[in-house]
Amino acid sequence: MPGDLEGSPALTFAPLPGLGEGPAKRGTLAAVMERRFEAYKSVVVKPFFRNHFARLDRQIVLVDTLQALSRGQEAVADLEHALSEVLACFRPGRNTWLSSLVRKRIDRVLIAATKADHLHHESHDRLEKLTRRLVDDAARSIGAAGAGTEVMAIASVRATREAMADSGSIQLPVIVGTPISGEKIGCEVFDGKEKQQFSRETFLPIPMRFSGY
Repeated sequence: MPGDLEGSPALTFAPLPGLGEGPAKRGTLAAVMERRFEAYKSVVVKPFFRNHFARLDRQIVLVDTLQALSRGQEAVADLEHALSEVLACFRPGRNTWLSSLVRKRIDRVLIAATKADHLHHESHDRLEKLTRRLVDDAARSIGAAGAGTEVMAIASVRATREAMADSGSIQLPVIVGTPISGEKIGCEVFDGKEKQQFSRETFLPIPMRFSGY
């Protein structure tokens, strides 16, 4: 949504992987992208923070922990790095009368682990603990204590329901939902019409999308 900046060089940049550390060599494509990215931060990002966050003292950050877990260690590390940058921007911690006069800070941040409906409620505490560990590690990486930061598992849209399934001599907690057409587990491809049951063991390693019910 470029708005008034449509066609501006500040919005025409792209990441170039595998360049290594250090500034880009002058006259290269990487140097152009770097310069435009810095312009984007100055023209778009900083004014957005200044105009929209200046009077706020609470913030909710949505985090897709499940998807990061399903994609492996590199995705989890990337999520932790993103959380570090978010916490560095918000500087969570208690506001004092002096800080409120100089510059109000966001003293409480709720990190909301999304897609909680993809897990049985018995596993919500595990999702929260995994997310909390990422948040605490992110806070330590920027020299913060994580004060004023809470974690909660939520779902903006409930696309599954909970049930119990017989498995021999025991009953297993499962979720029941209709996978989006084309979703795949192993050799099975779902048609988007038939409801399926998923236990924690079969679902956690696989990112899935469900149609609402």
